[in-house]
Amino acid sequence: MTRDLGSLLAELESAGVRLWARDGAVHYDGPSTALPTGVLDELRAQRPELLRRLTVSAQGVTVVPAGAEHLRMWRSMRTVPRPEVWINSFSAHTGARIDVDVLRAAMDDVVARHESLRAGFAEGEDGGLGMSVHPSASARVEILDADPAELSNARGIQARCLRFAGEPLDLTRPPLLRLGVLRHERDGRADDVLALAFHHLIADGVTLEILGDELGARYRARLKGEPGELPPAQPYSGFLEQERRWIETELDEAVETRAAHLGTSSAVLTFPEDPDADPESTDNVSFLTLDDADSALFTEAVRRARLSEFAVMLAALNVLMTEVTGASDYVLAVSAACRVPEFAETVGLVRRHVPVRLRALAGDSWADLARRALDDLGEAMAYPLLSLEALRERWAPGGAADFPQLVVTHLPEMRLGVDLGDGLVLWEECPLPGARAGIGMIMRKDAGRVSGGFEIAGALASARTRQRWLDRYGALLVEAARDLDAPLPPHPRAAGPAPLSTAGGTR
Repeated sequence: MTRDLGSLLAELESAGVRLWARDGAVHYDGPSTALPTGVLDELRAQRPELLRRLTVSAQGVTVVPAGAEHLRMWRSMRTVPRPEVWINSFSAHTGARIDVDVLRAAMDDVVARHESLRAGFAEGEDGGLGMSVHPSASARVEILDADPAELSNARGIQARCLRFAGEPLDLTRPPLLRLGVLRHERDGRADDVLALAFHHLIADGVTLEILGDELGARYRARLKGEPGELPPAQPYSGFLEQERRWIETELDEAVETRAAHLGTSSAVLTFPEDPDADPESTDNVSFLTLDDADSALFTEAVRRARLSEFAVMLAALNVLMTEVTGASDYVLAVSAACRVPEFAETVGLVRRHVPVRLRALAGDSWADLARRALDDLGEAMAYPLLSLEALRERWAPGGAADFPQLVVTHLPEMRLGVDLGDGLVLWEECPLPGARAGIGMIMRKDAGRVSGGFEIAGALASARTRQRWLDRYGALLVEAARDLDAPLPPHPRAAGPAPLSTAGGTR
């Protein structure tokens, strides 16, 4: 006869047995004599209820396995052990005086809605990374002190916001985000600055839009004393569970298909040595924006050719990397939102790094290369949950520890901001210094103007080299826009792999 589970657990605890749940399985340690076959059979018979109880502690904290992207980032955090590098920081001039008490209550409303905002992270005794979802968490919202000299100019305001963002976070204690308010005036009128900082483990740029919308809605409602109901939140744990099911049932087939498609393309690029490169450098970001005329030329050329702007941007990047490294057939990672209908409004780490093959063939025009890039992107997006690590092990085992070196993010023109009652104010990113690893590139449109940015690890390139690459990228965008049917420019770099492949490329 099976005993009541509560009584059985109490008996095991008194015998020195500890039980815990991880990855859908029950684990235990303690004296072997306390777990004879009969007791194990009793536990197996009540496994569903046992798992449910073990995932909820006395404080109501639910522990679930972290997602694939959490694991990838956790490993990267060990490689680049600078905690501030993994914090996303934004600020916005509100044009108003912020009621901090109302803001704090509004932020608590938002935190209460979303599991990821009430989550902490820690490794268990078995070495697995767990996400602990707490039943409640109070957001840190405070007025920031500042020297009057800092408030007199934009650079000083940003410096104060960065100091606030860079303060340490205990990753085990949610929420892993905070809001700060700088009292500020412009032309005699209130213009408080709102600073937002959150750890990349709990959210990304995709979810910033949802956070801004909900924070603004709750602030306005509380300020007016109105209910201001929001639609039901979508649980992030549900998104992670769907990802786990996909990995269990479809990962092998996806890896097989994608590995075959990537074929003999290069997994790792060989960059020329830069004598001025500094591995200790933390000022590793550069941006470039085309002027109005060149931006308009680019936008119109892409429209007439019925191409996507992102595809032409990828074509320009391919040419640039061929000139720099000599490789014209290689794989990069595109940072893309993994949005499935039932979790389209989920707040959490929903971006995935999707492997995309960029491949220039002999005789290509700009349009040919852009269309191939678009086709390859479509192939990759058919498997948005594919783990880069799983793909690497099958496609390039042992020889591509640095893959992917190049990560590209495309940001179409989006109005990311918050409305606290006086109209939408846009977030301005305040990147904390320090490149994570390899090369990160942002391609975007901002107020109609085409722009791009490089974040390059100091060991790869100096500031001068980084800016030279970025300037060349801008020139290539304009060259493509002038005639998308023109052949690709010749590549002056002689060293390294063949500049243009004639078929599938070379490894």
